[in-house]
Amino acid sequence: MRFFLNPQTRSYLRELAKEFDVSTNAVREELNQLTQTHLLKSE
Repeated sequence: MRFFLNPQTRSYLRELAKEFDVSTNAVREELNQLTQTHLLKSE
């Protein structure tokens, strides 16, 4: 949840998958959608 509470937080795909107990592919798809809608910035 820290990912959403602090916008300056950097996270890695595997960390997020483990934190949310989902596959890395599911996280990747969601992150891509958030990036496309400009709700998330990718670096």
